[in-house]
Amino acid sequence: MKRTLCIVLAMSITLWGKALTGQTVGIYGGVNNASIRGTEGGGLIEYGSVVGMHLSILSEIPLQGRPYVFETGLRWSVKGFHAQAFGLTIDVWLHYLEVPILLKRYWDFSDHVRGYLSVGPYVGMGSKGYFIYSGTFLGLFELGGDGTIDWDDALKRYDVGMSCSAGLQIRRYHFAVSYDLGMINVDKSSDEIYHNVWRFSLGYALPMEELIEGRRK
Repeated sequence: MKRTLCIVLAMSITLWGKALTGQTVGIYGGVNNASIRGTEGGGLIEYGSVVGMHLSILSEIPLQGRPYVFETGLRWSVKGFHAQAFGLTIDVWLHYLEVPILLKRYWDFSDHVRGYLSVGPYVGMGSKGYFIYSGTFLGLFELGGDGTIDWDDALKRYDVGMSCSAGLQIRRYHFAVSYDLGMINVDKSSDEIYHNVWRFSLGYALPMEELIEGRRK
C-alpha cells in the first residue's frame, strides 16, 4: 500500500511539474455526503451518511492538440458514516489527505461556458478521526460521549479508489458534483468497509501564466 501511495505521488509531482506555462491552477472546496458499504455488523447495524467538508488545490495539465487534460494535486476530504444499533447512534468522521490523478474532458457551450467530465484513481492517507455516540443502550442505559479513532486498532490508514466528476465552468468559476468509490477494505477486522463519498464543489481557477505574472508585479 505504501508503495502504491509513493507511485501515485511521484506521478502527480511529475505531471504537476511538466510544462508549467500550459497549466491551470485552482482551489476547490465544498460539502461531502459520506457513507460506507460492506458487511460491517452482520446486518444488525443500520447505516447512514454524515456531512463533511473537502478542500483541494488542483492543477490541470493539457494534452497538446486534444480536448483532454490531466488533473492532479492534493485534496483534504472528510469521510465517515452514521450508524444505529441496540438503541445507540454513532457518527464517525475520518480526515484523509488524497492525491487524485484524473483524465478530464471539456465541451465548449459558448465563449465563457463549458462542461466537463473527469475520471481516475485516487490514493488517500488518514490523518485523524473522531466519533460521537449517544442513546439508550437496549432501552436500559443512557450513554453518550466522544473519542478519537485509533488507526492502529480499528481502521487501515490508507484508502484507494476511483473518482468521477461532472461539472460546469462559467468563466473562471467551477461547479461540480463528484463521486468517490472506495475500492479497498479499510476495516482491520473480519468485516468489510468501503468508503462512498458524494462531493459538491465550488472552485476558482487561473492559468499558471497569470499567477506567475501577478507575483512579479
